[in-house]
Amino acid sequence: MPQDPFEDYERLRARGRVTYLEGRQTWAVTGFDEVSACLKNHGAFSSAIGAGGSGLGSSMIFADPPEHSRLRGVVAKAFTPRSIAALEGRINEIASQLLAGFDDEPFDVVSEYAIPLPITVIAEMLGVDPADRADFRRWSSAIVGRTFMDAATLRKEFGAYFGRVLEQRRADPRDDLISGLVAANEEDVMTVDELLDAVALLLVAGNETTTNLISLATLQFARFRDQRDAALRDLPNAIEEVLRYDGPVHMIPPRITRREAKLGGEMIAAGSWVMLYIAAANRDPERFVRPEVFDVTRTDAANHIAFGAGIHFCLGAPLARLEGRVAMDALLQHAPTYELADLPEEIVFQPNAFLRTMERLEVVR
Repeated sequence: MPQDPFEDYERLRARGRVTYLEGRQTWAVTGFDEVSACLKNHGAFSSAIGAGGSGLGSSMIFADPPEHSRLRGVVAKAFTPRSIAALEGRINEIASQLLAGFDDEPFDVVSEYAIPLPITVIAEMLGVDPADRADFRRWSSAIVGRTFMDAATLRKEFGAYFGRVLEQRRADPRDDLISGLVAANEEDVMTVDELLDAVALLLVAGNETTTNLISLATLQFARFRDQRDAALRDLPNAIEEVLRYDGPVHMIPPRITRREAKLGGEMIAAGSWVMLYIAAANRDPERFVRPEVFDVTRTDAANHIAFGAGIHFCLGAPLARLEGRVAMDALLQHAPTYELADLPEEIVFQPNAFLRTMERLEVVR
């Protein structure tokens, strides 16, 4: 992903809010209303496109109703807002422990804070043995393309490990998320492979995107120093503005049209591929006033679609919001005047069109 993909998004939108890319043989959607309409119309715009080697083959992400309803129903029972809210104290404890290493030397927020915080939280939620967290992190990175791992090897290792854990929880339930999945699936609504894909999805939803959110929030609060005091007065809204301005997910898996459909004045033939530019939509000038401006006091910041919309709205959104808020509060309390160690234009983003992932982000007190 380029340093500033928004210039490309604006050029693309200038061609049309819904426009056909001949070279890619796909439709590109950049308008807020049009992306929202597509997300909410699963009858015309199908998510059942397959997951390739991502490790999410039978996940709800790549399913339409009634399959989507069946798969999401089980996961939702084990991943409730109440259980997420109860994690705040533990998240703050983990954040404080990680920030103890941030002294007068440059501190890489990505590797020393934004990655270990959410992966520790979701690992504890799932009930992963602390000794196995290195593998846990490696699989997570491979699933979203942060690092390369042969798809067959990933599936074999991940399946073998969590297959054993699922069997253990059936025999000896604990107070963790995997036990909750097993209990919620008492009537065998999901197959073993589907349960494994649900675990993989929770791993990604509760880890990779939150890593990016914390990193991006740290970057924006450093770039726009005038926003910090206002952010501390209303951190929840500040996190919403980070999500709107430059969120952790820039594109989502494409849709394919089940039938001919009209979108943004364009007729899209059945069987067409449709790419949804979430980040472009969140800077649509027809939806947000001066969308290119980072303003943590923006009253409609939370009206973004960084977590999607419709039946595929991200189950991990409450956890991401909570971790983002707690992480940034802890960072700003620990180092209220932190600055970037490098110029913003020197920060390197990974070449991933879907996720807004930084390689490193060094800050100093």
